[in-house]
Amino acid sequence: MAAVIDMVGERIGMLVVVSRCTSGPEYEHLRKYCRTAIWNCLCDCGKEKAIAREELTRMQVGNRGNRRPIKVKSCGCVSGPKDESGKRFGRLLVIKQLTEGPDYDRIKGYKSATVWLCKCDCGQMTVKAGTDLRRKAEHHPAVSCGCLQEDSASINRSRLDTQPIVNLDDQFVRERMAKRGFKCKPLVIFDGDQRTSR
Repeated sequence: MAAVIDMVGERIGMLVVVSRCTSGPEYEHLRKYCRTAIWNCLCDCGKEKAIAREELTRMQVGNRGNRRPIKVKSCGCVSGPKDESGKRFGRLLVIKQLTEGPDYDRIKGYKSATVWLCKCDCGQMTVKAGTDLRRKAEHHPAVSCGCLQEDSASINRSRLDTQPIVNLDDQFVRERMAKRGFKCKPLVIFDGDQRTSR
């Protein structure tokens, strides 16, 4: 095993490495996805944060093959998480940022993104990572609680002379039905009751 390079005293941006981190919740979380040493860093804002060595020394290859540093420069106080509250992503309306709870722990177990509580147009509450909401269209962003996939499957399964059962009669449903050649209106679910869309 290679010897660990001592980084104590080094300054990276607004961060100063103060000690090596070997225990605690931050250590356990970082250990799940990084293999390098983890260091306690003190930010100029006064906050202390555990950061993996690979994040402090990471390099990126540019368009012309030149390597440039993309080091962590602060504890997050400079940029901070982007506030998505009140924004709409497809059928989802972002309500607030989550900082605890079982859904927060589940997402934080495999992502380091900010976690948001969202309300879907179908009425369901759901929890999504900020990176999933902001993904580009070609990478399939999170745009519903899962009801969009259900509606799509219902439309694909239905014969053209029968009404597909959907959670919402929105633009997606109308476009998908028109593309398949439906002449009828969908059967929309309202709190478990099925009613024909007007």
